[in-house]
Amino acid sequence: MVHVPPHVYLDSSHWIDLAEGRIDVAAFDDAASTGAIVPTLSFAHLSDLGMSQNEAARRRCGKYIDRVRRSGHVVWIKTLNTVAADELQRLYEQVHLRREGASQHSPFSARMVDSMDFKNHGDPTRLEAAAREERQIGVEGMIEHLRVSPKRAEYVEFRSNLPETTSRVRDSRREAKRFSSVEERGLVAFIVDKARLSFAKGEDRERFLDIVMERRDEIPALDLRLRYRQGGLLTNARAEPSDVEDYDHLAGFAYCDVAFADKRTRDALKRGGCAKLPRANASFERWLRDEV
Repeated sequence: MVHVPPHVYLDSSHWIDLAEGRIDVAAFDDAASTGAIVPTLSFAHLSDLGMSQNEAARRRCGKYIDRVRRSGHVVWIKTLNTVAADELQRLYEQVHLRREGASQHSPFSARMVDSMDFKNHGDPTRLEAAAREERQIGVEGMIEHLRVSPKRAEYVEFRSNLPETTSRVRDSRREAKRFSSVEERGLVAFIVDKARLSFAKGEDRERFLDIVMERRDEIPALDLRLRYRQGGLLTNARAEPSDVEDYDHLAGFAYCDVAFADKRTRDALKRGGCAKLPRANASFERWLRDEV
């Protein structure tokens, strides 16, 4: 039997601890360089790390990740929206076109630009330009690039407003904490529409929404989105700006063999009825010592 190394999704805090030498970095480096594990990065990691005001620490972490990437065994997981679109496309082909194993889109890619699915948002020259930039500046440079992005101010404002927005939503619901079937279908419809699927129009869209609702367990990333949103309503804890990045990490939790998350994220998923939770952040060192 061929051994397939596990895809491992670290919390951003673990990348920081590794870069600062607070965790057994030699053990992790050895596991990554020998292919015993496949460290998996996401755009959400870059967003997380880019929020730090400590430039020296940001750059140390970026340099460390770039060093691990040079081992050749690191991959990127696609963004949550892209993964969900792939899941929906595959489900449609299985149901309507009767294709077994249709559209086996991997959620993983070798380059960050492919994980962002740039090819669907511009001409091919933009994709190649982004790929060249990625090679030239690495993760360290990409983190710094995000901090001067024209859209950063808009993102920071959205992030800062999240606690108040979430509180208003909770208050408006009063005692109706759990989603009604109508609300749940509305969230699924939002995800389907955001995926811009050519077949999800008119009556076909309504029939497809019925299928998605019936077969949620076959769509891991979409299912986690709904459970995380539901779980977030079933708490009195105040929302935090960092919940934005936590939400974007869900694709990694859905598809990586081993994933780690903070207590807030785990609690939200647990309240939402998630059957397989990511591991607790506090268990990372023990996992590295005993299971790798």
